[in-house]
Amino acid sequence: MEPATDWRVCAISNLAYLLIPLSITVAILRYHPWNIDVIIRKTLLYTVLTTLLAVLFFGSVILLQRVFEAATGQQSQLAIVLSMLAIAAIFTF
Repeated sequence: MEPATDWRVCAISNLAYLLIPLSITVAILRYHPWNIDVIIRKTLLYTVLTTLLAVLFFGSVILLQRVFEAATGQQSQLAIVLSMLAIAAIFTF
């Protein structure tokens, strides 16, 4: 690429990246800006919930793998299945 084309491509891509936060700002201001606290609260709540479920899932997989390995001497796919069923049961509450 020649240098003249290179700076033009960079300028256009930078402008395109600026459109993302601009469009989010317009959407927030156009559709009820007073409800932004609800959106932020729900985002934080679901982030904490998702993190908690992920930690619980991986912890139960590791724990059940060790239990099955101690009982049978080999790893079992049943540990993953049981962990997934437990997380699904907890998620439905």
